[in-house]
Amino acid sequence: VLIDEAHLIPGASNTMYRRFLDDLKAINPRLKVIGLTATPFRLDCGMLHEGDNALFTDIAFEVSVRDLIDQGYLSPLISKRPTTRLDVSNVGTRAGDFIARDLAAAVDQDDITRAAVSEIIQHGANRKSWLVFCSSVDHARHVAEEFNRQGITCGTIFGHTPKDERDEIIAAFKRG
Repeated sequence: VLIDEAHLIPGASNTMYRRFLDDLKAINPRLKVIGLTATPFRLDCGMLHEGDNALFTDIAFEVSVRDLIDQGYLSPLISKRPTTRLDVSNVGTRAGDFIARDLAAAVDQDDITRAAVSEIIQHGANRKSWLVFCSSVDHARHVAEEFNRQGITCGTIFGHTPKDERDEIIAAFKRG
């Protein structure tokens, strides 16, 4: 069984996905499950090949982002230090990542959003388009509203965005 985006497989053994794989193993005890992912770490339990509910036995191949940049597969990240500062000192972490709800509460604030969007517009004045990642669905809506308020056309895509609408937003983004 080949599974893409293997980090999305639930860690719990009582899910439909895991029951399906368990049923396949019952039919064929020699079944091999191969997972492909760029992120072999699961927020709820760590590495995909470690722990009680691990589906995989080991990692067969790893490559770092730096190596992929050096080999020309990824573009190097060119960042500018923002003037807008985010205070995440009171945001907790779980499994090495910020707790999403706490992060959203810390950064989804009108004054921060206004300042950050203004800064993005200033830094990107010579660019045709931008792609912005936000801390939550509400944060993304607020950021999009601020871009539009400042005269920049902006669309948003979420997990529940219908395919036709998603395709049109992506096509519009590609058109600039």
